[in-house]
Amino acid sequence: MRGHGLTSPGDFPILVDPGQIVQVGAGATSHGLSTNADVLVSNELEVNAMSYFDKLINIYQGYKYSIGYSVLLQLEALAEEITIAIGNSTGVSAANLIPADAIILAVLCRVNQAPGAGPSNFDVGRTGGGNLDEYVDNVLVALAGRFSNVVDGDGVFVGPHNEAAADTITITTTDGAGTPVNVAGADMIVRVVVYYMELTPPAA
Repeated sequence: MRGHGLTSPGDFPILVDPGQIVQVGAGATSHGLSTNADVLVSNELEVNAMSYFDKLINIYQGYKYSIGYSVLLQLEALAEEITIAIGNSTGVSAANLIPADAIILAVLCRVNQAPGAGPSNFDVGRTGGGNLDEYVDNVLVALAGRFSNVVDGDGVFVGPHNEAAADTITITTTDGAGTPVNVAGADMIVRVVVYYMELTPPAA
């Protein structure tokens, strides 16, 4: 590791020589440091001015952009496996997968366990939105099916949309013609992922 230009308190330039892997701080890595010139910052990394990235940026949790002490922009994702139990035609997320004061960027889902018998199709929508197929509309219950609001919804939310109130997500199993059908034989499990952006008014 080579340093240069230490002219002010707090300066800590890091230049990584070929063949080196650098870790700043202690802690487990979210991915393997295996390539020459890899650098890991275990906790916080602050960039006060411009930052440049030449290639792919992987963000493993969330991204925040702030001015001063007021968070103005936050990119996040929420995920949950929702179970539609035997004898039921609906399953509701335990958490509010739709956060308040957010711009919903995308709602995606995957069938992690198909029902043993019963329904042939299912819908996904906000529990309190009055439109339970807005995100995923009448798709098959087959194992490993992957769907998104952009392609598979009812057409209302094909892009980002604003949400003022928090809400849960409801999955409804049907016969393919809109009639609810109870799951039989084995529970159905669907993982739902919501990508969203939170905007916070400045505090000062």
